[in-house]
Amino acid sequence: MKNSKGQAFVETLVLASLVLLLSLKLIQLGLDLRYDILFDELTEQTLLCNFQKRSDCQSKLRRNLEDLRFKNIQVSNRLDGNTANLKIIATTQLNAIFTRESSLTLDLSAP
Repeated sequence: MKNSKGQAFVETLVLASLVLLLSLKLIQLGLDLRYDILFDELTEQTLLCNFQKRSDCQSKLRRNLEDLRFKNIQVSNRLDGNTANLKIIATTQLNAIFTRESSLTLDLSAP
């Protein structure tokens, strides 16, 4: 069976579209992983900052997230005795929503 030029062109367009779509999804996955790592790092820094009882923890977190071009940033920050709780919700420029809830307990008991 002979392949006509028109059919070959359509097949090439479909294949190129699939390759482009797959490439974009892989790039998006890489960006999501990068944001996850950055979010974890900022969360840990903010929880440790809370234990130091510094007053600029939340504003520093917001500045860092804004530097990473997050928008619609919501932060809930609470320190109860030896436990610090933090909840962050932020949106990327591509409208992906990142949510992170974390708590850290400072255990000062001697073994």
